[in-house]
This record gives sequence, C-alpha cells and structure tokens, in this order.
Amino acid sequence: MGNRSTKWLGVLCSSLSVMFALHSSEAAAASSLLVSASSNRSAPSTLAGQALSGNIYVFTNSTAAVKSVQFYLDNGLKQTEGAGPYDFAGTAANGTANPFDTNTIATGGHTIKAVVTLTSGAIETVTGTFTRSAPVTASAPVSVSTTSTNSGKKWNPGHYVIAYEDAGVANLDKINGDPYFKGINAWHYWREVEGGKGVYNFNEIATELAKAKSMGKQYWLTMMFKTFATRHTPCVPNYMLTAEYQGGQSVRYNSDGSVRSCVAKVWVPAVQARLNALYSALGQRFDADSNFEGIATSENSLSGVDVMTNPSGYTLQNYTNGLKSGMAALASAFPRSQVSVTVNWVKAQLDQLIPYAHSLGIGIGCPDLIPPLSGTTTIESYAYYPSYYGKMPLAANVELGVKPFLQSGRLSLTDLFNYGVVNPRGLLANYVFWTIGQQANDPIWNVKPLVDGRKGFINSACPLNTRCQ
Repeated sequence: MGNRSTKWLGVLCSSLSVMFALHSSEAAAASSLLVSASSNRSAPSTLAGQALSGNIYVFTNSTAAVKSVQFYLDNGLKQTEGAGPYDFAGTAANGTANPFDTNTIATGGHTIKAVVTLTSGAIETVTGTFTRSAPVTASAPVSVSTTSTNSGKKWNPGHYVIAYEDAGVANLDKINGDPYFKGINAWHYWREVEGGKGVYNFNEIATELAKAKSMGKQYWLTMMFKTFATRHTPCVPNYMLTAEYQGGQSVRYNSDGSVRSCVAKVWVPAVQARLNALYSALGQRFDADSNFEGIATSENSLSGVDVMTNPSGYTLQNYTNGLKSGMAALASAFPRSQVSVTVNWVKAQLDQLIPYAHSLGIGIGCPDLIPPLSGTTTIESYAYYPSYYGKMPLAANVELGVKPFLQSGRLSLTDLFNYGVVNPRGLLANYVFWTIGQQANDPIWNVKPLVDGRKGFINSACPLNTRCQ
C-alpha cells in the first residue's frame, strides 16, 4: 500500500471496542478512555463496563503525538482539549483533572467518545460505555425492631469492644448492663470456620451472637484472611494449600523456618472465589438477625507479609481487584447489615477502594486509631475520613498497636476518643471498636470510665449512601 493509503485495524481491549483510522506511515497508537476516582488521575481503570456514581475523572491517553481531543457524551460534544493532559471535563490551572458529576446525568447506560486528532492528521476514535449507578436514598435513623426486614440496614452506631480470639463471651460480660457500649466486635479466622471445601462451622459465632442478643447488645464479626501471629496460621483452610490455589497464601518466616505471618492470596481469582463463597454462606446464616450488626474485613495493608514469597501473579492492581471482588460479594451477601472494609495503606489502592465502597453502599474502617504525632507517619486512610463524613459509614479500631504510646504518656485514651469521634479534622467515626483490658485493674485499657463519662457520644446520623432501618 502507498504512503497515502489508509488501513483499518479492529482492536478489542478490556471490553472496549476501539476502531482506528491510521495513515500507514503512522504506528498504531494505543489510546484508551480511563477513569480515576482522584483528580490526579491516580490508579486509573478502563472506563468501559464500570458502574459509577458521584464525581469521576475521565481522560484519554495516547502514545502518539496528539494535536487535539474532542470528547462527546452520548454523541453530544462535551469538551475540546488542545493540550495534554486530555481530560473529559477539562483541566484545572494546577494540572489536575476537573471532576464530572454523574449526578447530572440520568441513571443507566451512557457512552463517552474521544476523537483524537494526531499531529500527522490521523484520527483515532475511542469509546467507552459505563453505567451511572442509581442513587441511594437516605433516611433518618430509627430504632431497630426485633425482627429484621429488607427495608434497610441495621444502624446502631456507637462504641463496641473488640473480642480477640475466644474472648467474645467474656468481653460481653464486661459490658453487661452498660448502656454506653453497644456490643462487641468478635474476630474469627477463615481457617477456623471452613474445615473442608464448602464445609462451614459457625457454631462459635452463633454462640457469641446468641449471648449478645440475650444481653440486648449488637454483634460485629471481623472475618480475618490475614494474621501477624503464628498461632493463627495458615491464613486459608488446609485444602487450599495446594497448586489449585497457587499455595493459597503468602507468608513470612521466622528464623527457625516456622510461619510468622500470612495473607490469603486474594489476588488469585480461585482464592478470592472461595472467600466470596464464605461471605455468601455467612450472609445466608446471619444477615437476617436483628442483633447481627455488621461484618468487617482484614486490613488491606500487606505490611509484615512477604507477598513475593511464591507471588503467584501478585501486583498491586491484581490485589486491589481481588479486594473489590470481595467488597461486592459482601455488599450482596449482607443487604441488611453493615459492611466495613478495613483500610490503612497505600494511597494508590485507597483511591480505588474507598470510592468503590461508597458506590456499593458500604463503609470503611481503620485498624489503628492513633492520632497523628510528631515523628510518626500518619496512616494514609485518615485523610479520606473528613471528606466522607456523613456520606458513608465510618469505623475505627483501637488495637494493640497504640499501647506503646499510651504507656509512654504520649497519648491518652481521651486523645483517642477525641480524634476518633469529636475532632472535625479527625475520623468522625460512627463505630469505634475498643481493645479492653483483660484484667479489671489494667490502667492502659481502662476504657469504660471514659466512654461512660462521655455518655457514649458518637456520630449517629445515617450516612447518605445507606438506607438505615
């Protein structure tokens, strides 16, 4: 073919059908429409096939020299960009992308088209069809009836006590009769509740829940697929420690060769599918119970675990995709209960996980309520809390990691309470899960006088992405 002839290439990429018209003297440029939850365009994903709500940031990329890009929404010209970066809603003076508010368009399917003119005169046309998710109507919080219905989610915000390992019943006894503690958050491990493939034993969870119900308390379950403690290894049921599941877990070893810590390889689709099956079984068993308040996940941080030990396809994006699959499964399995995705690091992942949680009508939590201190690194998920206050359920855990700061006097329990609940620049949480002393005279974890003295104050308004019972 001559230099002026034109050829057509049909390229199918990530469910996005792209047709390029190129001069044969040009190399095919790989343009695509991407969407990010952040104005800095971090952690983008392909626009096509997405279910989106709220503010989004759509842009196009190209490896060729671009003269201009025209953006169309449902065949109507929306924006023309003459210089990069090429943003669907235009680019701010500081170089960040302007947001596009999906609330300005109807619920349902929409198509964005980018007509990319290269400096050579060649034209690329790329389209992406997405769905604008239906908004969730908020309602005022009301008292929870003794029988759960499908009219909304249980909503009993307040202060709860963490029950590590087998302490569920014992810690319930510690708050019996105290109106300012709403209940417990009991931790259980995947390997403990699934003995064989699809063979579940929820007896201990059911016993704790029954005890909570008898005391008029609410019950949270944290289902762990990660641990820092040798005694809780492996992180998956034994049947998954096989080639079918690519070993099932990534681990870090002690010097003697024993497993020190582990995490389930949720970036392996077969592993995440089994975790999703567990979520479904838990939902079928407990979601309808009026005293089953919610379910929380392991923290997303992989600190303390060597994911490159038999990595099995680990990348940050693959891990993020696995977590998002689990979030969607939880939202589906627990339509009447709260779901809290526990997040702390890293920003590139948080920029995807937190907006996705909001879009699913679920909430977020943080594993370490530690107010920022000089000389320490502030947990990255803290930065998202003020902007999502009132928009999604917010939770925070007071765990063992804060103990050195309490022992040294750098922090007090009052500091934790204020930063977690009161400070407008803090977390403004709806749920706080407290570690409580195993002995009555333990001054470090003498939490009850503080919470009782504040009369259990909490941020109790129903969030906008949740329909509360």
